Amino acid sequence: MKKALKLVMSSVVLLSFISCNKKVTYTVTWQNYDNTILKTDTVNKGEIPEYHGETPTKETDETYVYEFIGWSEEIQEITKDTTYTALFKATRYYHVTFLDYDNTSLYESIVLEGELPSYQGNNPIREEDDVFSYEFNGWSPEITSIDENIKYIATYTATRIIYYHVTFLNYDSSVLYEVDVKEGRATSYLGETPTKPEDDEFTYEFERWDQDYSSVTSDLFIKAIYKPINKEPWGPIII
Repeated sequence: MKKALKLVMSSVVLLSFISCNKKVTYTVTWQNYDNTILKTDTVNKGEIPEYHGETPTKETDETYVYEFIGWSEEIQEITKDTTYTALFKATRYYHVTFLDYDNTSLYESIVLEGELPSYQGNNPIREEDDVFSYEFNGWSPEITSIDENIKYIATYTATRIIYYHVTFLNYDSSVLYEVDVKEGRATSYLGETPTKPEDDEFTYEFERWDQDYSSVTSDLFIKAIYKPINKEPWGPIII
């Protein structure tokens, strides 16, 4: 009888030892704002869980962008099955459009409320016309921290173009060709090839103009220069 009782007591002690050393685990569920499950973990009682999945995201809507900032509960030692829900910070954004002087769109972006818009497009260019040349000098209105949808228009400084009159003259000062040229520009002679009548000794071949006209900075009179060519003797040579 004593021997049987001793055997029973030993069994009870052994079962108690096994029970005390058996780990208790809980399920930790990580879910997105819309209750979509991101990840589940099995965590031992008393341990602090850690999230090792992809960073939770929330799609931008028509008004806000969203930034993940943490979880719905403080992460601490686990004592039960626990669910953590992703939290997001919502920041309003606005549409920004940069336009050229003729309302052509140059660059568009979305900018978070309170931030400063930045133009990332090609340098605005306005072609010169017959009267003015144009240099980009900024945007209207002035770029400041954003608090609404806004359009900026490129502004330019206009500089009146100066023209000079260029006259191409023949050897006898007769006018061959005239043209008005923008300051600092090159011009071209588009008239007929200049000619000079021969005389008793020479024929004449047009050679060049007497002035450079690759950068015109004043009114010019440019005269044709000829190369004289000796006439070949003709008839019998008498010695």
